[in-house]
Amino acid sequence: MIFLSNRQFFLILLLICISSMKLIGQSYNALFIGNSYTYVNNLPQLVSNIATSFGDTLNYDNSTPGGATFNAHSTNSTTLAKISQQQ
Repeated sequence: MIFLSNRQFFLILLLICISSMKLIGQSYNALFIGNSYTYVNNLPQLVSNIATSFGDTLNYDNSTPGGATFNAHSTNSTTLAKISQQQ
């Protein structure tokens, strides 16, 4: 019969939980709304890479015209169409 200390039991339980979480990757959808800072620095891909490193998937689209402000996006037909395409 094998006897485990409380610490050993806890570590084994923790390893099982962590390994099972890694197997269950989530998929997320995101719309990045910004301007050239978002586009040039490739923020959507950077965030996607972070999600991938956690075992998740990020499907993204963006609306990032140069110099756009929040007010400009509120009347931009491309941005509004992309927002209305998703739930």
